[in-house]
Amino acid sequence: MVDQIVDSTNIMIRSWESRVERDGVVSEIKIDEDLRSLSADIIARACFGSNYVQGKEIFTKLRDLLKILSKIYVGIPGFRYLPNKSNRQIWRLENEINSNISKLIKQRQEEGHEQDLLQMILEGAKNCDGNVEVLEVCGNGNLDASKLRSMKTV
Repeated sequence: MVDQIVDSTNIMIRSWESRVERDGVVSEIKIDEDLRSLSADIIARACFGSNYVQGKEIFTKLRDLLKILSKIYVGIPGFRYLPNKSNRQIWRLENEINSNISKLIKQRQEEGHEQDLLQMILEGAKNCDGNVEVLEVCGNGNLDASKLRSMKTV
């Protein structure tokens, strides 16, 4: 993970260096935008591994969704169900985000294993089934050899 952080940071520093070379000694760099982009890049690489470009796209859509949500007056009950312009944008962005995440999950399940946050979540979801079975077999008692034999998944 540290390598991913270093790689993303080096890309940002190289872009700053190229701006300084292009503009001369004095160059205006908008650090807040670059740091926001750097953070999104690092998080996307940590969460989605080699699919970090798709992860960055998801984060961009989430940022757009937050911008729209921050402008909405939420004091009117049922307002979010009205098909006005902002609600339609919200619904569209939510659908796009959900479909992109679903595509990433399906792609990850088909391709194989990569060590990132998405893979850990998927493996945890598989392990959750085993935990439910242990609770069903053991109840509040302790797990012993006779109960272990009656389990389907170990």
